[in-house]
Amino acid sequence: MSPTSQLNASLIDIELAKVRALTHADQLDEAKIIIEKLYNDHPSDNIILLIYAEYLIKAQNFLQAKKILNESLKINSNNHYALKLIGQVSFLERDYENALNTLLVAEKLITPSPANEYVEIIYYIGLSYYRLEKFREAGIYLFYAQRLNHTFGDLFRITSELRVINKLFESYKRQKDDHWFLLAAFKTFRKFGHRQHQKQFLNEIKKNYPFVLEYDLIKLDLEICDLIEQNARPNQIQQLQEQAMKNNNYSGCVFAFHCESIKRRFNVN
Repeated sequence: MSPTSQLNASLIDIELAKVRALTHADQLDEAKIIIEKLYNDHPSDNIILLIYAEYLIKAQNFLQAKKILNESLKINSNNHYALKLIGQVSFLERDYENALNTLLVAEKLITPSPANEYVEIIYYIGLSYYRLEKFREAGIYLFYAQRLNHTFGDLFRITSELRVINKLFESYKRQKDDHWFLLAAFKTFRKFGHRQHQKQFLNEIKKNYPFVLEYDLIKLDLEICDLIEQNARPNQIQQLQEQAMKNNNYSGCVFAFHCESIKRRFNVN
């Protein structure tokens, strides 16, 4: 490489370091100016493509990020870093199945090590399994990631939740006929946001204990949360209240309390 080429490469490296620093500091407008110029001047430079994708992900421009990452894969289809970023984009879009499949490919292409890049891949694999409610597989990856780097991401919170879930499954064999245990299990999965297992335990309560008062209140709680998540109009919530009062006076009376407490949980007005 000629001295001029070496100088140009060094200047590009400095500019890329600036972009990463600015992106990390959430100074996205300044990062955008630099990275877009670099991309326009060097559209086939894989390092520039990857750092551009990092910026786009931080700016939550996921569509453009995927376009840039696909350009990177055309240059090198076995680039584990590009695959990792694609997996992260899918995860942020809540497409956990595609995130998992992409990250598992990235895992095969990178050498196991305590380095952050490897830990990040197995961390997101574990999180994807966790969001898909495949808790055994999630535990394998997340506890391993925690052993490599216990300060990474929100591993402490997630692995703590997994320990609670594992204890629930251990107790289920002994206590599956206890409706108080089923209620506690339902509330636990509700708290952690696992819809599949919420429905499983709610259906068990409904099937085995249809007259348990708590079932009506839990079902009402679930319906209100669904409406809030869907940004329901006030008249939709009013209709639910009227239906609750019609079906069960007690659940109708506590409707307002439940609705306000759940609104606070979701931080909505």
